[in-house]
This record gives sequence, C-alpha cells and structure tokens, in this order.
Amino acid sequence: MPSRKITAHRLPGARYLLGACALLACAPGRAIDGMNLSVERFAQAGIEARGIELALRIPDARTLSATLRIATAHLGADAGIVRNLVVQCPALIAQDFLYRCEDAHIAGRFAEAGLQSLRGRLEWNQRLRRLRFAAAGLTLAGGQLNLEGEWRAAGWNLRVNGSALGLAPLRQLLGKRLPALPSLSIDGRLAMLSAQASGGAQLAALTAEVRLEGVSLGNPDGSIATDQIAAHLTLKGTRQAGRWRFESELNCEHGEALAGRWYWNFTQQPLTASMNGRVDSQGIQLDQARWQLGTFMRAAGRAEFALSGKTPIHSLALDIADLDMAALPTQTRDGLLAGSPVPQLQGSGHVQGHLEIENDAPTIADLTFAKLALEDRRAGLAVDALSGRIRWQSLAQRKQALADSQDTQSVLSWKAGLLYGVRVGAARLQFTTASSDVRLLQGTRIPILDGGLEVRVLQLRRIGDPAMAIRFDATLDPISVAELCKAFGWPQFSGTLSGRIPDLALEAGVLTLGGALQAAVFDGTLRVQDLRLSDAFGARPRLDANVEFSRLDLAAITSAFDVGRITGRLDGRIGGLELVGWEPVAFDAHLYSTPGDRSRRRISQRAVQNISSIGGGIGATAALQRSALRFFHEFSYARIGISCRLKNDVCLMDGVEPHPPGYYLVKGWGLPRIDVIGNSRRVDWPQLLATLKELPESQATVGKSP
Repeated sequence: MPSRKITAHRLPGARYLLGACALLACAPGRAIDGMNLSVERFAQAGIEARGIELALRIPDARTLSATLRIATAHLGADAGIVRNLVVQCPALIAQDFLYRCEDAHIAGRFAEAGLQSLRGRLEWNQRLRRLRFAAAGLTLAGGQLNLEGEWRAAGWNLRVNGSALGLAPLRQLLGKRLPALPSLSIDGRLAMLSAQASGGAQLAALTAEVRLEGVSLGNPDGSIATDQIAAHLTLKGTRQAGRWRFESELNCEHGEALAGRWYWNFTQQPLTASMNGRVDSQGIQLDQARWQLGTFMRAAGRAEFALSGKTPIHSLALDIADLDMAALPTQTRDGLLAGSPVPQLQGSGHVQGHLEIENDAPTIADLTFAKLALEDRRAGLAVDALSGRIRWQSLAQRKQALADSQDTQSVLSWKAGLLYGVRVGAARLQFTTASSDVRLLQGTRIPILDGGLEVRVLQLRRIGDPAMAIRFDATLDPISVAELCKAFGWPQFSGTLSGRIPDLALEAGVLTLGGALQAAVFDGTLRVQDLRLSDAFGARPRLDANVEFSRLDLAAITSAFDVGRITGRLDGRIGGLELVGWEPVAFDAHLYSTPGDRSRRRISQRAVQNISSIGGGIGATAALQRSALRFFHEFSYARIGISCRLKNDVCLMDGVEPHPPGYYLVKGWGLPRIDVIGNSRRVDWPQLLATLKELPESQATVGKSP
C-alpha cells in the first residue's frame, strides 16, 4: 500500500496533537508517512497560544520527526509573549504515552530577550499531562542563560542559571518591568544568577541567588554614585492573596558608595543585611530587618512604607544595638560635617537606642550614651565622657507614657568639656523633653574655668519654631576675666566676672529680663535694666536696654588695650540704648570720673593723644609736641569724661565741663598740667567708629560738623 499524508484543521485541543503522535508511532508498515495538524487556540495554566501548527514525519521505519510552529504564545503577565516559535525535533521518541526529544532546536522571538536559537530537551507524559523542558544558550544582555522547567495543567515551574549579564543592557531590555530610575546611569554585571520560579496564570513563588560585580551607579549631579560594588543577594518570595511575602539576605563586601553627604567604603566596612516582610502595589511591610555596617553599627527594626502618597513612612521602629563612634570612617565623617560649624569633629564611645516614626513624623527617641567623647579643636568645642539617657517623645506618646506611669526623665552627665575654648567642668543635667520642649527638673551647677554657672530655671518650648519660648534664671559665680580672655584669644583683662541673670524670658520672639542683670567687671559693677530683644533669631534683631556702671578700674580697662594708660575710677550710664542688627542706632551715653574717688588719677602721654583725636581737638597734641611737656610720660588730672547722644548717625558730644567754644575731655591738675579740649560738637558716627578702630596709631582729628 502506498504511503499517504493526513491533514487536519481547527482541532479543538492539544490532545488531538498527541493522539496524532500516537497514531503515527503505532502505524503498521509505512501506511502513513506524515501528518499536518493545526489548532487555532490553546489556553491552560496561564499559557495562551494561537496559530499552532504541527508537522509530523516518518522518514524511515525507525524515525519519527516533528516540527511545531506557534504564531504567538502568551506566557502570562510576568513572562511576556513569545512570537514565531519554531520547535524542531529530528528524532521524536514515543513509548508508553511518553514522548521525548533529546536534541530539539528551538527558535523564536522571546519577549525582551529577542530573537533566540537554542538547543534543548523536551518530554511530554500523556498520562500525567506533564511537559518537561530544558534549553541552553539563551543569550541575554551579553551573557547566557540555561533554562529547565516543568509545565502541568495545574501550573509550572522554571529554573534559570546564568552568568555575565551586563546590567546596563539588561536594564534597557527589561524596560518598564523595572522600577523607574530617572537619570540614573548603571554599569556592571550580574556575574551569577540562580533562580527558581513557579506559578500558574501568575508568578506564585520565586527563589533567587545573585552575585553582582563591578556595579557603578550615578546621577548627573554626582550626588548619587557607586564604584565597583560587589554584592551577594538571596531572595525568596511567595504570592499570597495578591501580596508577596519575601525573605532576603544581602552581603556587600567590596566597592564604594555616595549618597548626598554620606560616603561608605564597603571594602573596609562590609554591609550585611537580612529582611523579611510583605509587598504589594500599595507598599512594603518589613516584619523584621537586621543590618550590620562593619564595626560601626548593628541595628534591627520593622517598618511599613507606602509606594505613593504624601506620607511614605507609615511606621518605623529601629533598635540600635550598638553604634561605635570611633569606627566611623574619616572620609564618611568629613563628608557629613563639611560646611558645618564642626567640620573636624572626632568622636569615640558608644550609642544605643530605640527610634520610632509614624506617618513621617518622629514619635519616640530613646538614646543611651556610654562615655561618648566628641572634639573639634579648631572650633573649640569638646565633651568628654558624655553618658546618660535621653527619653524624647511626641506629645501623644508622652501622655500615654505618663498614663502608664513610665519613667520619662532624661539624664546627661559629662566629665569635662570645651565651649568655644572655655573649659567646662563635670556636671549632671536632669531634665524632661517632649515634642519641641525641654525643661530642667532640678537646679545644677556647671563649672566654668575657675567659677561656675548656677542654673535654677531652664525651660525651652517650641524649639525651632518662630514662636519659641525660653525661661532662664541663673547666677554666675566669679570667673577670672584673664582666664576668659585667654580662652577667647582676647587682650588680657584683669578682674573677675560674676553676676545674676534674673528670670530671662523669650516669648513671641521678644527676650526680656524679669529684673536687672548685674555683673562684676573691671573691679566695678555693671547693671543692665529694661532689657528687651526683639526678633532675636531674625535677620535684624533689635535690642533695647539701659546700662549703668560704677567704679570701673580705668587701669584694668586701659591695660587690656594698647591706647595708653589711665588710672582712676569711672562711672557712667548708657540710656536708651538701641541696637538694630547688633549695630547701635541710638543711645545717650555719659562716662565720667567717679565722684568722691580718692584713688590716684594719672594719664599717660599716649592716652592724651588718643583722647584728643576722639574729641576733635589738637591743642593737647600740639602742646606735647612743642613744649617741655613732651618729656613727661604721665600727667595728673582732676576729672575725665565724655558724653555722646547718638541719633540719625550723628553723635552730639560733650565733656566734663564747658571750655568755650569747646569742652573739657580731660581737666588737668597740678604740675605739670595738661588739659584735653574737645572742639567738635556734632560728629559723624561712622567716622568716629573708624577713628576708634584705628587707635592708637591714628591721631587724626574727627571731621568737621556734618
């Protein structure tokens, strides 16, 4: 009987294809030497194929070959579409409802992977309705993938192994399947990939192990960058009720990273992290996460993040097991502190704590410090052995803590410190803090140089708000002025500084004193009354006050400045003092010899010349230059004094008594006698300031009346 071909069209399902295979395999002799079949559509277990054609051939009595063509195959939303798929099997083995092809050639356009030509194995078990497959040599992003898997009516699974995949071309191929990373360049390679996935209509489970090498990221402005990152990542995920549950581990042991001011060298301080949680289209929930950043930090936490909306952090709880300040790399520290008031801050000691955030707002910060040492020598700031615990809470959390009778007190202590070069001794602060408020719970003494500050009241409310409020009451125990000047790098003064700071308050941006501010300076007394500071933290703060001082030692004052020597005592008052932007705009000042003072009153030749230049007179200078007076270094005087009423940048000047048409600035006494006479009544204030700054070198006369 001659051989013949059978052609079938529009068969309703795959079972007819398999039946045809069985028919050919069992056909006696060569009654049938070929068969062509076609199926319009096949859909099962998440796969939909259209335009299916199967050609079966029996070249000889021992050989059965097959060619399968599929116009389009939708492999599900997670895998994409395969087009123009051609599977050629030169030797199809059919036995006991088992069909195998050991050397299949597979070609087609595989979604983002593009046109491929592969070698593989296929096996169909008709009884179990199971398809097993394997393919090698799939080229993707410059690397290769090997696939192996199984398909059943109930679902499928796939195993993938790959190597040397370029991240840049991989990102380009996958396109919109990846999260949007605008303007972020990427380079490097996926050195190793081992993954297994399973599912049905959708991907249901995934496990993966990835090895990344030479990863470099960057954005145009350079604020985000990595170089030669090497990392090992494992991931396990399962889909449940529309959400993914996942577990992951990350080890990054090589390379560098920069994010804003934060820099890290993973080669020196590797990162290890593990996380598990859930993710869906709405957000990410971390049930448990752990991080270790070299020897610098160990932490654990849980969190919930939104992928959209105005509050990306729904909740965050972070437990810092240890933060070792000494282990913070120098480059990281320098980057974080660049441009700050403490660019060279160095530290040691340990920090532990617990932090919580809800709806993008911090709610709890419970931090413990253990012998923390911080120092910036250039800034003159330091603290040694800072220890204690800060318990900060939002107002809602504080109310709940008080209702639960929880301890809400904070305590900080230190062994020594440096405040802008001024030595500070050991002290202990006990306080409470919530929201933007801080309140000292009991008085304390802070040693300062050879004195100290006795603080009775300290309360700050709404810190950082324009409506910030402060209450402060303290006494300053005597501090050596000489030690203070040395610390600040000022000319040396003698005497002590002490006084009372009574009930200082800041309300609605206005700083006031509940009484007079008193201080002991230059062996005399200073009293500040009616102090009022407006817009204290604005661009142009305004200060109003009335100042009085008595029995100041002129020898102590003039010894601190190179303007000549004067002895005696000085009284004075500065009424209606008004500063705007810390520059004087108005005052009524009177400085004069202390009435009834019996101390020795002497003035040096240099001091005479400088006072003469201030008052606009040249008589004293001329007398010193042209007479025998130039041979005397000091002179006695009866009284000394000056007054200035400043208004509209004009200083109305006067002295201790009239000397028509001028006034006495220094009225001499005894022999040899010299008088300093001022002639200018109306003096330009900026010019007067310039003259004062030039003393003692300049002896120029203050200009004429404006």
